[in-house]
Amino acid sequence: MSIYKHLKYRPAIEEIVENRRTLPGKFTLRALAEGAGLQASFLTNVLKGRFDFNADQLFAVCHVLALSATERDYLLLLLELERSVFKPRKEELKKQIDEIRKENQKSEKHLAVKAVELSSDAQAQYYLDPFAQLTLVYLNLAPYNRQPEKLGAALGISQTHLGEILKILTGIGYVQREGQTYKVIARDRHLPKRNPLSGPHLTLMRLKSIDQLQRLSLDQSYSHSVTFTGTEETKEALSDAYLTFLKKAESIVRPAKSEKVFQMNFDLFPWDI
Repeated sequence: MSIYKHLKYRPAIEEIVENRRTLPGKFTLRALAEGAGLQASFLTNVLKGRFDFNADQLFAVCHVLALSATERDYLLLLLELERSVFKPRKEELKKQIDEIRKENQKSEKHLAVKAVELSSDAQAQYYLDPFAQLTLVYLNLAPYNRQPEKLGAALGISQTHLGEILKILTGIGYVQREGQTYKVIARDRHLPKRNPLSGPHLTLMRLKSIDQLQRLSLDQSYSHSVTFTGTEETKEALSDAYLTFLKKAESIVRPAKSEKVFQMNFDLFPWDI
Protein backbone atom coordinates (compact mmCIF):
# COMPACT_ATOMS: atom_id res chain seq x y z
CA MET A 1 0.00 0.00 0.00
CA SER A 2 0.99 3.65 -0.40
CA ILE A 3 0.15 6.21 2.26
CA TYR A 4 0.50 9.00 -0.31
CA LYS A 5 -3.00 8.38 -1.67
CA HIS A 6 -4.37 9.64 1.65
CA LEU A 7 -5.15 13.30 2.34
CA LYS A 8 -5.95 12.64 6.02
CA TYR A 9 -3.61 10.99 8.50
CA ARG A 10 -6.26 8.92 10.30
CA PRO A 11 -7.33 6.75 7.32
CA ALA A 12 -3.65 6.19 6.50
CA ILE A 13 -2.92 4.85 9.99
CA GLU A 14 -6.08 2.72 9.98
CA GLU A 15 -5.13 1.14 6.64
CA ILE A 16 -1.59 0.43 7.81
CA VAL A 17 -2.88 -1.22 10.99
CA GLU A 18 -5.43 -3.26 9.03
CA ASN A 19 -2.71 -4.46 6.63
CA ARG A 20 -0.44 -5.42 9.54
CA ARG A 21 -3.22 -7.55 11.02
CA THR A 22 -2.97 -9.87 8.02
CA LEU A 23 0.73 -10.55 8.66
CA PRO A 24 2.02 -13.39 10.88
CA GLY A 25 1.71 -12.49 14.56
CA LYS A 26 -0.89 -10.32 16.21
CA PHE A 27 -0.96 -6.57 15.68
CA THR A 28 -3.69 -4.63 17.41
CA LEU A 29 -4.54 -1.04 18.20
CA ARG A 30 -3.80 -1.83 21.85
CA ALA A 31 -0.30 -2.98 20.91
CA LEU A 32 0.18 0.19 18.84
CA ALA A 33 -0.98 2.37 21.73
CA GLU A 34 1.33 0.63 24.22
CA GLY A 35 4.31 0.91 21.87
CA ALA A 36 3.68 4.63 21.34
CA GLY A 37 3.13 5.30 25.06
CA LEU A 38 -0.55 6.18 24.58
CA GLN A 39 -3.75 5.07 26.24
CA ALA A 40 -5.66 2.65 24.03
CA SER A 41 -8.87 4.66 24.55
CA PHE A 42 -7.11 7.86 23.45
CA LEU A 43 -5.82 6.19 20.27
CA THR A 44 -9.32 4.93 19.51
CA ASN A 45 -10.80 8.40 20.02
CA VAL A 46 -8.18 9.95 17.73
CA LEU A 47 -8.93 7.48 14.96
CA LYS A 48 -12.64 8.15 15.37
CA GLY A 49 -11.97 11.87 14.88
CA ARG A 50 -12.80 12.96 18.43
CA PHE A 51 -9.26 14.11 19.26
CA ASP A 52 -6.06 14.92 17.44
CA PHE A 53 -2.54 13.70 18.01
CA ASN A 54 0.13 16.24 18.73
CA ALA A 55 3.29 16.00 16.62
CA ASP A 56 5.21 13.94 19.20
CA GLN A 57 2.39 11.42 19.55
CA LEU A 58 2.07 10.94 15.79
CA PHE A 59 5.87 10.63 15.54
CA ALA A 60 5.76 7.87 18.15
CA VAL A 61 2.96 6.05 16.30
CA CYS A 62 4.95 6.23 13.05
CA HIS A 63 7.98 4.83 14.86
CA VAL A 64 6.01 1.83 16.14
CA LEU A 65 4.62 1.26 12.65
CA ALA A 66 8.21 1.32 11.30
CA LEU A 67 7.39 3.94 8.67
CA SER A 68 10.18 5.53 6.69
CA ALA A 69 11.25 9.10 7.48
CA THR A 70 9.52 10.29 4.28
CA GLU A 71 6.25 8.52 5.17
CA ARG A 72 6.41 9.83 8.73
CA ASP A 73 7.04 13.41 7.59
CA TYR A 74 4.16 13.14 5.11
CA LEU A 75 1.73 12.13 7.90
CA LEU A 76 3.06 14.96 10.09
CA LEU A 77 2.29 17.40 7.28
CA LEU A 78 -1.26 16.01 7.05
CA LEU A 79 -1.62 16.52 10.79
CA GLU A 80 -0.38 20.11 10.58
CA LEU A 81 -2.73 20.82 7.68
CA GLU A 82 -5.68 19.47 9.63
CA ARG A 83 -4.85 21.55 12.72
CA SER A 84 -3.83 24.78 10.98
CA VAL A 85 -6.29 27.69 10.92
CA PHE A 86 -4.04 30.28 9.25
CA LYS A 87 -4.96 30.30 5.54
CA PRO A 88 -1.51 31.23 4.10
CA ARG A 89 0.08 28.42 6.12
CA LYS A 90 -2.62 25.95 5.05
CA GLU A 91 -1.90 26.83 1.40
CA GLU A 92 1.83 26.30 1.93
CA LEU A 93 1.19 22.94 3.62
CA LYS A 94 -1.10 21.86 0.76
CA LYS A 95 1.64 22.77 -1.72
CA GLN A 96 4.22 20.67 0.16
CA ILE A 97 1.79 17.74 0.39
CA ASP A 98 0.99 17.88 -3.35
CA GLU A 99 4.69 17.90 -4.24
CA ILE A 100 5.37 14.84 -2.09
CA ARG A 101 2.39 12.98 -3.53
CA LYS A 102 3.43 13.71 -7.13
CA GLU A 103 7.00 12.63 -6.43
CA ASN A 104 5.91 9.35 -4.87
CA GLN A 105 3.41 8.53 -7.59
CA LYS A 106 6.16 8.28 -10.21
CA SER A 107 6.54 4.72 -11.45
CA GLU A 108 10.33 4.80 -11.00
CA LYS A 109 9.76 5.16 -7.25
CA HIS A 110 8.14 1.73 -7.20
CA LEU A 111 10.29 -0.23 -9.65
CA ALA A 112 13.91 -1.35 -9.72
CA VAL A 113 14.91 0.92 -12.60
CA LYS A 114 17.85 3.18 -13.33
CA ALA A 115 17.74 6.71 -14.68
CA VAL A 116 18.96 7.12 -18.26
CA GLU A 117 22.57 8.28 -18.45
CA LEU A 118 22.98 9.30 -22.08
CA SER A 119 23.87 12.52 -23.87
CA SER A 120 21.01 14.48 -25.43
CA ASP A 121 21.97 13.30 -28.93
CA ALA A 122 22.15 9.65 -27.83
CA GLN A 123 18.78 9.92 -26.09
CA ALA A 124 17.22 11.34 -29.27
CA GLN A 125 18.71 8.53 -31.39
CA TYR A 126 17.34 5.83 -29.12
CA TYR A 127 14.04 7.20 -27.81
CA LEU A 128 12.72 8.77 -31.02
CA ASP A 129 12.80 5.48 -32.93
CA PRO A 130 10.37 2.92 -31.42
CA PHE A 131 12.18 0.15 -33.30
CA ALA A 132 15.35 0.88 -31.31
CA GLN A 133 13.71 -0.15 -28.03
CA LEU A 134 12.05 -3.15 -29.66
CA THR A 135 15.38 -4.26 -31.14
CA LEU A 136 17.09 -3.95 -27.75
CA VAL A 137 14.46 -6.15 -26.10
CA TYR A 138 14.52 -8.72 -28.92
CA LEU A 139 18.30 -9.03 -28.60
CA ASN A 140 17.67 -10.75 -25.26
CA LEU A 141 16.26 -13.69 -27.23
CA ALA A 142 17.96 -16.43 -29.13
CA PRO A 143 18.31 -16.69 -32.11
CA TYR A 144 18.01 -12.92 -32.64
CA ASN A 145 21.10 -12.07 -30.59
CA ARG A 146 23.11 -14.53 -32.73
CA GLN A 147 21.38 -13.74 -36.02
CA PRO A 148 20.14 -10.14 -35.69
CA GLU A 149 19.35 -9.99 -39.41
CA LYS A 150 16.22 -12.03 -38.60
CA LEU A 151 14.89 -9.00 -36.73
CA GLY A 152 14.26 -7.16 -40.00
CA ALA A 153 11.52 -9.59 -40.97
CA ALA A 154 10.19 -9.89 -37.41
CA LEU A 155 9.80 -6.13 -37.01
CA GLY A 156 9.00 -5.31 -40.63
CA ILE A 157 11.99 -3.00 -41.17
CA SER A 158 14.73 -2.98 -43.78
CA GLN A 159 18.17 -4.42 -43.16
CA THR A 160 19.56 -0.91 -43.65
CA HIS A 161 17.33 0.47 -40.87
CA LEU A 162 18.20 -2.49 -38.65
CA GLY A 163 21.91 -1.91 -39.25
CA GLU A 164 21.54 1.75 -38.21
CA ILE A 165 19.76 0.71 -35.00
CA LEU A 166 22.44 -1.86 -34.12
CA LYS A 167 25.08 0.79 -34.69
CA ILE A 168 23.21 3.16 -32.34
CA LEU A 169 22.77 0.50 -29.64
CA THR A 170 26.45 -0.42 -29.66
CA GLY A 171 27.49 3.23 -29.87
CA ILE A 172 25.54 4.22 -26.74
CA GLY A 173 26.71 1.13 -24.87
CA TYR A 174 23.32 -0.54 -24.58
CA VAL A 175 24.57 -3.66 -26.36
CA GLN A 176 28.00 -5.17 -26.87
CA ARG A 177 29.11 -7.27 -29.81
CA GLU A 178 30.99 -10.45 -28.95
CA GLY A 179 31.98 -12.13 -32.19
CA GLN A 180 28.73 -12.72 -34.06
CA THR A 181 26.59 -12.34 -30.94
CA TYR A 182 25.01 -9.16 -29.55
CA LYS A 183 24.85 -9.05 -25.75
CA VAL A 184 22.46 -6.66 -24.01
CA ILE A 185 24.32 -4.58 -21.41
CA ALA A 186 21.76 -1.94 -20.39
CA ARG A 187 18.64 -3.12 -18.57
CA ASP A 188 15.79 -1.40 -16.71
CA ARG A 189 16.58 2.05 -18.04
CA HIS A 190 13.88 4.61 -17.25
CA LEU A 191 13.31 7.90 -19.05
CA PRO A 192 12.06 10.37 -16.40
CA LYS A 193 8.63 11.84 -17.02
CA ARG A 194 10.02 15.38 -17.06
CA ASN A 195 12.57 14.55 -19.74
CA PRO A 196 11.60 16.50 -22.92
CA LEU A 197 11.79 13.27 -24.93
CA SER A 198 9.40 11.38 -22.62
CA GLY A 199 6.21 12.64 -24.28
CA PRO A 200 7.33 12.03 -27.89
CA HIS A 201 8.74 8.61 -26.96
CA LEU A 202 5.50 7.49 -25.30
CA THR A 203 3.47 8.78 -28.26
CA LEU A 204 5.63 6.93 -30.78
CA MET A 205 5.47 3.69 -28.77
CA ARG A 206 1.71 4.07 -28.41
CA LEU A 207 1.27 4.55 -32.16
CA LYS A 208 3.46 1.53 -32.85
CA SER A 209 1.41 -0.46 -30.32
CA ILE A 210 -1.84 0.51 -32.05
CA ASP A 211 -0.37 -0.56 -35.39
CA GLN A 212 0.58 -3.94 -33.93
CA LEU A 213 -2.82 -4.43 -32.29
CA GLN A 214 -4.48 -3.97 -35.68
CA ARG A 215 -2.35 -6.79 -37.07
CA LEU A 216 -3.32 -9.28 -34.35
CA SER A 217 -6.42 -11.43 -34.06
CA LEU A 218 -8.74 -10.76 -31.12
CA ASP A 219 -7.48 -13.76 -29.17
CA GLN A 220 -3.83 -12.66 -29.43
CA SER A 221 -4.20 -9.55 -27.29
CA TYR A 222 -5.94 -8.25 -24.20
CA SER A 223 -7.28 -4.71 -24.50
CA HIS A 224 -9.68 -2.75 -22.36
CA SER A 225 -10.92 0.83 -22.47
CA VAL A 226 -13.31 2.51 -20.04
CA THR A 227 -14.59 6.05 -19.61
CA PHE A 228 -15.93 6.73 -16.12
CA THR A 229 -16.96 9.46 -13.71
CA GLY A 230 -15.54 9.95 -10.23
CA THR A 231 -13.62 12.38 -8.08
CA GLU A 232 -9.98 13.37 -7.88
CA GLU A 233 -9.72 10.89 -5.00
CA THR A 234 -11.05 8.17 -7.37
CA LYS A 235 -8.24 8.92 -9.80
CA GLU A 236 -5.65 8.91 -7.00
CA ALA A 237 -6.91 5.54 -5.74
CA LEU A 238 -6.65 4.07 -9.24
CA SER A 239 -3.12 5.45 -9.62
CA ASP A 240 -2.16 3.82 -6.34
CA ALA A 241 -3.73 0.52 -7.42
CA TYR A 242 -1.76 0.65 -10.68
CA LEU A 243 1.53 1.25 -8.88
CA THR A 244 0.77 -1.76 -6.68
CA PHE A 245 0.09 -3.75 -9.84
CA LEU A 246 3.41 -2.61 -11.34
CA LYS A 247 5.28 -4.03 -8.35
CA LYS A 248 3.43 -7.33 -8.77
CA ALA A 249 4.08 -7.33 -12.52
CA GLU A 250 7.78 -6.72 -11.95
CA SER A 251 7.99 -9.69 -9.56
CA ILE A 252 6.40 -11.86 -12.28
CA VAL A 253 8.52 -10.62 -15.19
CA ARG A 254 11.99 -10.56 -13.60
CA PRO A 255 12.35 -14.33 -12.98
CA ALA A 256 10.53 -15.28 -16.22
CA LYS A 257 12.41 -17.04 -19.00
CA SER A 258 12.97 -14.83 -22.07
CA GLU A 259 11.08 -16.52 -24.91
CA LYS A 260 8.83 -13.85 -26.45
CA VAL A 261 8.44 -10.05 -26.44
CA PHE A 262 5.24 -8.48 -25.09
CA GLN A 263 3.93 -4.93 -24.74
CA MET A 264 1.82 -3.46 -21.92
CA ASN A 265 0.46 0.10 -21.90
CA PHE A 266 -1.58 2.05 -19.38
CA ASP A 267 -3.23 5.49 -19.58
CA LEU A 268 -5.18 7.38 -16.94
CA PHE A 269 -6.15 10.97 -17.70
CA PRO A 270 -9.03 13.46 -17.40
CA TRP A 271 -11.06 14.46 -20.44
CA ASP A 272 -11.57 18.01 -19.23
CA ILE A 273 -8.59 20.38 -19.47
